[in-house]
Order: sequence, then structure tokens, then C-alpha cells
Amino acid sequence: MSQLRHLRLRLDCQNRTCMRPLPDGDMEILNNHSWDEFSQQIFPDEGRGWELNPRNGHVMDMLINCALDAELAEEIFYCISSGKAPGAQRLESLQMSINGGGFFGEPNVHHPADACGVQEVISRIAKMWMLERGDMGKLEVREMDRGDDWNNGLEDQTWIRLNDRTQDVLTAQVEPVVRRLWPGSGNWLDEWHSFPLEGFKRDDSQN
Repeated sequence: MSQLRHLRLRLDCQNRTCMRPLPDGDMEILNNHSWDEFSQQIFPDEGRGWELNPRNGHVMDMLINCALDAELAEEIFYCISSGKAPGAQRLESLQMSINGGGFFGEPNVHHPADACGVQEVISRIAKMWMLERGDMGKLEVREMDRGDDWNNGLEDQTWIRLNDRTQDVLTAQVEPVVRRLWPGSGNWLDEWHSFPLEGFKRDDSQN
């Protein structure tokens, strides 16, 4: 850690714990009774052939974890930097991306993302960033093209569809969840934002 200067970080957002197998072979969707009524409701599939759906709260947690904007990327950079001991090499660059956004249950199960609009939302908020210190020590933050780093095993047609930036209309299933997190009446793409790291307070004197 003391010699770490360049880092590539992939934040794993897969949720493999929202369901569990029962002794009779069926699957149970876990619930969090501290959630409000809306969060405990099953996320709707509206006629799709899925046997299991996560709850609204699982989808909300997924979107919170996947929302990576420039402000959060910078906060993570300084959080890592602040963990270095006095006299250690400064962190010079950090490349950051999201992995597994929209996947619930078993690995590579495309559910309910492809059918119900979750993946469309994630494809627009799970951004990829490069953060580098300039010659004068100032942190430079720029968004990168995700390219193959975003694919995560998605089918080709799904991959093409999610990269079509003209498809920005929220589906009827996912819109209530999105508006719970980011209330507003305009274009949600102008209203979404990341959520701050819990328990971290930036100290510029250490960076």
C-alpha cells in the first residue's frame, strides 16, 4: 500500500444474496423488514416469463451502488489516498468502473435487467473514470469510454441496445424506483447523482 501509485478499481455491484434456496428446491426472495412498504414489494415483471424477481429495495440498492459520477469518483480517490501512512508514495492515478450492475441471484443471470428497464438505467449511471494528478498536483477527472469493460457477458443485441443513447425513456416498471431515489419532474438523466461514501470526510491536507 505504501508504494501504490497507480490503481485500477472495478466495483462489484452484483447482488447474489437477495435470494436463497429452500429445502424443497424452490427459491425464496429475501426481505428486509426495516424497509418501507414500497421497498418490500416485488419488482414487477408485467407478463415476462421470470419465476423470481428481486424486491424494489434490492433494485434501489443496486442503482445506488452503480451510480458513479465524477463527484463520487473523486471522493473514492481521496478516500484511498487518506488511508496511506505518512511518508508513503502518493496515489497518482485511479481508473474506476462498475462490474456486474443489474445482475441478481446466480452469476450471469440477466434478471430482471434486460426485460424491465433496470439495465437501461444502469448503463447510463455506471460510468467509467480516470483520475490523475497533474504536474502541479491538481487532480484531473475525465470520463472514459467503457468499451468492452462494460460488456460483462451480455448478449450482443442487449449490448448494442444499451449503448443506444437515444433510448432514454424509463420503463413503467423501473420509473417508480428511479423517482424514489432521484425525485424530479424533468429528464432523469439531468437529475440523477451518486450517493456519498458513508463515514468518509475529506481532509485536503492529507492528499
